[in-house]
Amino acid sequence: AVEDVADDFDLDIELERDELITLLDRAMDLLPPETRGLLIQHYVEETPQAELAAQVGLSTGAVGVRIHRGKLALRKALVTDLYSEAVAHGLVTPAQADWVETRMWCMRCGKHRLQGRFNHAENFLHLRCPACYERSNGVGTITYTHNNGLRNIKAFKPAYARILNWCYAFYLEQANAGVVSCQCCGRALPLQVGLPPWASNFPGDFSDMRAETIIYDWCDQCKDGAGCNTWSSLALSIPQVQQFWRDHPRMVKLPERHVEIANSPAVLVGYANVTDSAKIEVAFSTNTFEIIYIG
Repeated sequence: AVEDVADDFDLDIELERDELITLLDRAMDLLPPETRGLLIQHYVEETPQAELAAQVGLSTGAVGVRIHRGKLALRKALVTDLYSEAVAHGLVTPAQADWVETRMWCMRCGKHRLQGRFNHAENFLHLRCPACYERSNGVGTITYTHNNGLRNIKAFKPAYARILNWCYAFYLEQANAGVVSCQCCGRALPLQVGLPPWASNFPGDFSDMRAETIIYDWCDQCKDGAGCNTWSSLALSIPQVQQFWRDHPRMVKLPERHVEIANSPAVLVGYANVTDSAKIEVAFSTNTFEIIYIG
């Protein structure tokens, strides 16, 4: 049912066509129903974007964005959840599949350098700690994407820094008391805490995360969001914390603490250097998502 999606990726497939379709069907099943339906309508039923836009009450441009993000989500399913089979069947090239040791230390255990791999064609950056990944039975690969912002970057830390800078601009600088703009239609969306609507479709990304640590936005009209973040990665996006990371490259995350500051609920996030007592902490308001202090 999705053979035209394979053609759209320009994949060089050597296996039987029915086996390819079965694998792609499994990848499609990992997508949210709205995304899966949109891809089928556009690529299989060949419904024009203008007609789709009229059906859902969106602009043609907004539908185009949703289709592009749907393709990215499908590709992500192939290079993560169905990674081994995708490599074996030729859907993912060895260059996309190979993990490379980076210069970044794991901020969970502080004992091993992260492994990374790029998928420049789809603007994905994957990072994992080999030890933490093994201890969690294959759970713990973190996937990042940044529209077109990773295409010309070949080093892992600059790519990660660019993603963090985007997160800082979107979630903190541009947000107004915890409200951001939908990337498709421009509607005002409140930031939310908890598992996002698409979490069940990508269990590997969320199975080792506590719901109260996850921040996301979601547009019910577009059935889309810019993605999700965590309190700790949001803290890491702050320029002062990134400077601390440059000064102390082998640092670990401290346990988050929910506290009250000036009679308002807040969450305290920190990072500590492994080799000495240096640390930095950030307090966020859990009501407005604003920074209360950095110290």
